[in-house]
Amino acid sequence: MAEELYPSHSLASLRLKKGLSQTELARRIGASQSWLSRIEAGTDIPSHPTVVKLAKALEADLQTVSDAIMEKIGAHHD
Repeated sequence: MAEELYPSHSLASLRLKKGLSQTELARRIGASQSWLSRIEAGTDIPSHPTVVKLAKALEADLQTVSDAIMEKIGAHHD
């Protein structure tokens, strides 16, 4: 299953648990799919308002979403 490809605490995993594609989540937050892909990959950093939108769209705690993003950024830049 696709969820097995992502750590359980990743942004992609949070998205997949909600049954959302990148395209659908991007639409819900008013962003492009390619930009969301870069956020999930840790190669782009979203603004705080975008993180809030992500948390709302994923029905997740803001801290959980922030941690998922920052962990991926840290792993990408190690």
